[in-house]
Amino acid sequence: MSTPSLILFGIAFLFYLLTWKYICQIVREVNADSTSPGVSMWKWHRGWRIHRQLFPASLVRLRLVGCVIATVGLGLLAFCIEASNLVTRLHQ
Repeated sequence: MSTPSLILFGIAFLFYLLTWKYICQIVREVNADSTSPGVSMWKWHRGWRIHRQLFPASLVRLRLVGCVIATVGLGLLAFCIEASNLVTRLHQ
């Protein structure tokens, strides 16, 4: 693996960890409300709708979406760099 790819994968991994941090925060906030049904970590997407109703102006959801986009984008960019390096090596 090339150095730029390792750096990009490392940064993508940090955004992946932040994604899970925000998922935990959403689940915790939804489960803290006594009127809503309990939401598990693995079915957190059910808690998304409830969280939107309970906290309409919350930045957690915006940060979660941003982290998912950053994770996928950086991962794809690193993958494209590695694919380009592989194609370059095959043509030599």
